[in-house]
Amino acid sequence: MVISLTNISAGYVEDIDTLKDVSLFAEEKKVTCIIGPNGSGKSTLLKVICGFLKPRLGRVAYDGMDITGINPEMLPKLGISYIPQDRSIFPYLSVGQNLRLGFWIYRRNKEELERRLKEVLEDFPALKARLQTNAGNLSGGQQRMLELARSLLINPRVLVVDEPTVGLSPLIAKEFYQKLRTLKDRGVSIILVDQNVRLAVEISDYIYVMDSGTISKHGSKNLLESQLRMLIESWLRY
Repeated sequence: MVISLTNISAGYVEDIDTLKDVSLFAEEKKVTCIIGPNGSGKSTLLKVICGFLKPRLGRVAYDGMDITGINPEMLPKLGISYIPQDRSIFPYLSVGQNLRLGFWIYRRNKEELERRLKEVLEDFPALKARLQTNAGNLSGGQQRMLELARSLLINPRVLVVDEPTVGLSPLIAKEFYQKLRTLKDRGVSIILVDQNVRLAVEISDYIYVMDSGTISKHGSKNLLESQLRMLIESWLRY
């Protein structure tokens, strides 16, 4: 397992756990998807993985190494990139400046930065054509693509993605998932949360279903796919 969470309990208020004894295991070079109704704890789980929220109980491991409560600034050095649910671009900086910030911890190696920037932009021609444009002038879909491109500057081994298609048109959402599929084919391990269950499940290898801060079901895509329609209908009733 590239990332494992064992018996995690965590929350934002003392003595109130949003996550209750949660265990999750993400395999190398696979897509692990976490789905569930709003407020079930999916995004909180990703924050625990990436060190933005320290669990009250439990352990987070990366390749067997304990990274529980890690300083998020250390993630790039481990080869982990995180794309949060809320937009994380710098709107008054150019597209090129935003991208270079993704390589900040290695900023003194300018030759390597330019090499990585050139490689990444080959997969994002629309951004390549707008390097001098202020990021705030991009469309919502282009901003999301900018976040994805920036996350790839460190050539990550693991990509953690939270709700990537919120506010995107169906066409742009599908394009974003095509990029994720390409990364999967290149061997990047992906941990994914998204309300667009259909797209998320299509790309996934293993699925965890969350409900009220716990894992209610988990299994391979083939095992759970037939149950998803019933699950989604049950979420919509609340």
